[in-house]
Amino acid sequence: MPTLDLTASPLSRRGNWMSLSIPQEVQYQPLGPGLYIRSNHFRSFIPRELFKVEVLEDGEVVEAQLDCDHERARLSLSEGRWAEIRFTRHSGLRILGRNLTLKLSAVTGENSVAYAPSESCTVFNLRQSTRRYACERMSGHSELRQQTQASHTTFQSSDMALWLSPDKAGGFELAMDEFWSTWDPPARESAAELGASIRSEFEAFLSALPPVEAEWQEAAELATYVMWSCTQSPCGQFVREPMFMSINHMDQVWSWDHCFNAMALAEGDPDFAWDQWQLPFDLQDEFGAIPDGFNDVFKHYNFCKPPVHGWTVLELLESTPERSPEHLRQIYRQLSQHTNWFLTQRCLPGMTLPYYLHGNDSGWDNSTMFDQGCPLMAPDLAALLVVQCEALVKLAEMLGEDSAVWSSKGDALLAALLEQLWDGQCFLPQRLQNGIDCVPVPNNSMIPFIPVFLGKRLPEAVRGKLAEGLERFVTEHGIATEAPDSPQYSEDGYWRGPIWAPSTYIVYTGLRDAGFAELAERIRQGFLRTCAKGGFAENFNALTGEPLRDKAYTWTASVFLLLARGR
Repeated sequence: MPTLDLTASPLSRRGNWMSLSIPQEVQYQPLGPGLYIRSNHFRSFIPRELFKVEVLEDGEVVEAQLDCDHERARLSLSEGRWAEIRFTRHSGLRILGRNLTLKLSAVTGENSVAYAPSESCTVFNLRQSTRRYACERMSGHSELRQQTQASHTTFQSSDMALWLSPDKAGGFELAMDEFWSTWDPPARESAAELGASIRSEFEAFLSALPPVEAEWQEAAELATYVMWSCTQSPCGQFVREPMFMSINHMDQVWSWDHCFNAMALAEGDPDFAWDQWQLPFDLQDEFGAIPDGFNDVFKHYNFCKPPVHGWTVLELLESTPERSPEHLRQIYRQLSQHTNWFLTQRCLPGMTLPYYLHGNDSGWDNSTMFDQGCPLMAPDLAALLVVQCEALVKLAEMLGEDSAVWSSKGDALLAALLEQLWDGQCFLPQRLQNGIDCVPVPNNSMIPFIPVFLGKRLPEAVRGKLAEGLERFVTEHGIATEAPDSPQYSEDGYWRGPIWAPSTYIVYTGLRDAGFAELAERIRQGFLRTCAKGGFAENFNALTGEPLRDKAYTWTASVFLLLARGR
């Protein structure tokens, strides 16, 4: 297994809600810089950090050499003096050590406390994850040290730490189990069995996915690891395994990110792929809306996300055509409700084109296209809904239903897109003013070129102009989200310049299908090289290729795999 950089890609395991990383941002270092055991429950409301891990010598913290691969993290002082951390099948981990002392310092908060239900077990009650952590000593010595404090409203502990040290044989072993209300110790694998099960599970996941072009194989293994390690077990609102967007900072699901993960999984694990598509639809409301973002506890509908869901259905059906009638009917019902929500709740009476209410609706949170305000009839929204209607036509035909209504709606959207937003050179979004007037919104964002995604559904002249205009955004590293010569271009401006995976894949597939293979290939090669060098970051500097923001993001890994297969 290749090495893993814990400053970028946390160590974890499919199904495990805990992870190990070296956070780089100060807000994720509550006990100072270092190595942390973290929780990925309940994102955005609470700190993720649970324990800081440190090596001690003569009671003082010393720097240890850290080596990590997909199986374990190893801290070493010298020959024969080491500690290793591995993750178990359930949400827990195993720590083994030889001839050194390890300190696990709990990140405390209101009402945090530790207690010892038995001589060999210490339990930490840590409110930040709404969970408790049972630390069962299997060999060696352990000592709990904490300072308790009380007031008229709280009783809690500070400076709460568990010290692990070797026995006479020179070793120690500790099992940590995450639990909610009641600790039910699981069956324990031996250390050797644990390592073997991690390797076999990851290798099975890796081998199930389609092969990539030879030059991208090493990077593809890391991409696959990012996806595997970001997959959680069902919990809370999740009735199926969710693949989080990351277990660094973006540890939840957003309702368009999941679609790219589904497409990357489709050929290797069809059921898991369809589960990823289904995640937000499990939480679809009575109006047809799906949540913008959600985790095991929280969901919100303040924003939506662009409707890439129909396109994803078409891609999944191409890869996995054998679905039961019951499954197809469920998809048809959910996708119909989702599409009608856009065409009614996001469309003014008498108008055909729907609108966005915020940059977060588009997924391009702070794009310059929104600088003049909303509601905004955006070209990408109409184009994506055209394809969503086509997906509904296909589903209706597969089910023996009347498809004419969806064919008619798709045709109307395409006609309105061309008639109202095409100015002869490019698509111009229009801002709705006073609910009546439509004001064109010139901008330097790449969003108005997203309709190239429609490929040969567009007139040849329109396709040509879009391909010509996209040249302005292409760099050696991929395709920028804001034209690099724009006054508003920002190297680390989120959607105001950097390269992102979803926009790359949407534009690439559109250019490929529209007949612009050379330009599509330049974008594909640039993005693949950027990821192979810099990993699978949330986004990349369009001019230098530097990885930006969250450094291990699943939709980046998924798009890399799709492109590396020559898709």
